[in-house]
Amino acid sequence: MNGSGWRCSCAPPGRARPPRGRLTAAAALSTQATYDLSRWPEVLQMDPDLVLGRVMGAHGELFREQELESSAPAVVALRRSVDMLGYLTADDPPVCLITGGADVVPGDIIHHPRHAKAVKKRCDELGVEAVLVVDETPPAQRTSAIEFLLRHLKAE
Repeated sequence: MNGSGWRCSCAPPGRARPPRGRLTAAAALSTQATYDLSRWPEVLQMDPDLVLGRVMGAHGELFREQELESSAPAVVALRRSVDMLGYLTADDPPVCLITGGADVVPGDIIHHPRHAKAVKKRCDELGVEAVLVVDETPPAQRTSAIEFLLRHLKAE
């Protein structure tokens, strides 16, 4: 999202290069909606103790629990800097979100389908084209990341 890190120096024959620094399309496989763990209970629509307990239990070496609840400006700024939902804007390119796994509680907290569903919901709110492929997506409505990207890049 918000392709500020993208650098493109070429374009397909006969096509203009996209504006420097902007993506044309994006695809994400088994994505998280945000790396701000304090938002995960909201995103996953699950009990905070369950979500944070599972994340801290599996990956506690990566996080310090007190930082999840801190209101210190530096900590708040850090959490905001890793919140992809906050980076989405109405001018973002189309995105394809593909994730597997059942939408059950608790399920795989790290790659739970509700992460991708939250990104899709935010894209819909902003008017950004977003395709969501989850286990319950009917076969006729499924696409692969490659098909999606080729369609939007207009590759033949």
